[in-house]
Amino acid sequence: MRQSWFSLATFLMFTATLAVGCDDDGDGVPGGTGGGGGTGTGGTATGGGGAGGSGTGGTGTGGNEGGGGSGGTTGDCTYNGFSVVEDHVRDATPVATIYVAEGDADAPMDLLVIQSWHSEGAPTGAYEHTFTGENFSTCHTCAVVGRGCPNPTGAGTSLEYDLPACNQVFLVTAGELSVNGTGSAYAGTLTGATAVEVTVDWNGDFTSTPVVDGEDWCLPSFTFPM
Repeated sequence: MRQSWFSLATFLMFTATLAVGCDDDGDGVPGGTGGGGGTGTGGTATGGGGAGGSGTGGTGTGGNEGGGGSGGTTGDCTYNGFSVVEDHVRDATPVATIYVAEGDADAPMDLLVIQSWHSEGAPTGAYEHTFTGENFSTCHTCAVVGRGCPNPTGAGTSLEYDLPACNQVFLVTAGELSVNGTGSAYAGTLTGATAVEVTVDWNGDFTSTPVVDGEDWCLPSFTFPM
């Protein structure tokens, strides 16, 4: 509050406060209306002068609408990329072609496994596949990362004998796979892939279920074999 005295009158003035609000989502809400000004009292006449008139302060205007908040950015995955120590095609049969990459020289190790299940509809020649939320029980083209796994049991044995013993399993649910080799020459490139941590019903129908608040694994570009 500020007061100013003049020779004939006293005016009391209030400065209106402008308020600007912001909601939880970052979208602005209009500001409130400023409070009304006070009423000034006229000064008393002295030496024959006339009495000062009463003045009324103006009403403050509301504040401008606040601007919206900025959107968040997507961070990196919990794990990124895959370094290969050794890799090989474990199975190349009319049923499936399975590629395995080992990320460590000895257990516990990380495994990257790419599967083309021909018995479930995966082509036997070169082809392109887009991952769109696959489930391990139904995917004919599957890509899986195992973390903290035992040594692979060797070529010609079922992949499921290895993955259930891994500490964590990640299933690729987004990205692209380009297969350009077949049989024992199985080869290709995995691009822009994201694998989410899942649990798998190994003793049932192999249904995979994302882990609540689980980790993820990004594979920006992976060409196989090494």
